[in-house]
Amino acid sequence: MTITLDDVFNILGIPVQGDSITVPEGVRLDKTYYASLLSSTLGVTTDEAKIEMSRYGGNGVTLEWLRLRFQGVSDDSPPEFIEFAARGFFLYILENEPRVNRWEPRKDAGLSLVYVQALRQQLDHMQAHEVVWDPYCGHRDSHPLLDISFYTRMLKCLDIVEPYYPDRVLRQFGRVQTIPRNPYTPFRVRRVSDSKSYKVVYQYFDGLWQRWRDHVLDDANRSTPVKFSYDCTSEYLSWYQNITHPYVQHPDRMSDAVDSSEDSHPLQLLAEMMLLGGQRCYMRQLKASNIYY
Repeated sequence: MTITLDDVFNILGIPVQGDSITVPEGVRLDKTYYASLLSSTLGVTTDEAKIEMSRYGGNGVTLEWLRLRFQGVSDDSPPEFIEFAARGFFLYILENEPRVNRWEPRKDAGLSLVYVQALRQQLDHMQAHEVVWDPYCGHRDSHPLLDISFYTRMLKCLDIVEPYYPDRVLRQFGRVQTIPRNPYTPFRVRRVSDSKSYKVVYQYFDGLWQRWRDHVLDDANRSTPVKFSYDCTSEYLSWYQNITHPYVQHPDRMSDAVDSSEDSHPLQLLAEMMLLGGQRCYMRQLKASNIYY
């Protein structure tokens, strides 16, 4: 499963059609460029932007700065300032979205590796029918599935280019999962000799996003509607088993030290938090339980 354009449109309410956010050819992404970008989009001077950025690493501003700058906006404000405030608001809500960190134990929070292993094992024990594949099923009147969600090429923001593969997650669109097409070939792959990470660079052609209608999955590659939300072809199951790691937890590092039925077990705590409802209540419980991910 992954975040799709369908999710961006329906959860964040952000338009997924329009011009891409790109960098003109030959422009260097440095402090001067970021300052000019803040100036043109948020109505600050470049000097103000540089001063604020210099306080926190040189390439960004804080959410608190955004809030204080536009907290006084009203219907009586000049139209241009209202537009700047709207952009600031979008940045604010995007940065406030919950994020999932790597599943590593926080020793300072008292969370041991045993608990992390237990959570991973719980994922491995899940069955296909326990997954909510299409959360918008039955609600498409208010959460429409736009055709652009089946766009299959590159997505770009500034200098970051990433491939988008809707045919890998067809069940999220209420379609039977089939074997997806081969991934796109990177333009360049670079790995630093003393690092475990590597950088994959994909080529992006200007105008590609504007011509998205030429690059959507055709009807055949969109498969057919599901009968059950987890439907997939038998060929897909065989293919998937051959190209992936089917389990999250290493089989030689299984944990039997924690009983998931205990009240203090992370799974029980998380379940109680979700039942309480509301993100604020959920975050308060996480903080009180010293569980961080």
